[in-house]
Amino acid sequence: MAIVSEEWSNPQRRSLINFMVITKSGLMFFRSINGSGEMKNKDFTTKYMRDVILEFRLKNVAQIIINNATICKATCMLIKSKFLSIY
Repeated sequence: MAIVSEEWSNPQRRSLINFMVITKSGLMFFRSINGSGEMKNKDFTTKYMRDVILEFRLKNVAQIIINNATICKATCMLIKSKFLSIY
């Protein structure tokens, strides 16, 4: 299973972070988080990604796929250091 995260902003610049899950059966929307007014740093994004990973049970998650922004790269490094089985 893979967890995919992406962020977008509406015309009023309100931030929404979506989490989707990819399994053998296909893509499934899982959760959205309102990121408006939040300081979106590596700790913020890592916390929510960690919560999603644990909710689906670590043994079921093989990889995470996120944006290529600097914060996302830092999040990937933190997740990979906490969960050695995730690519």
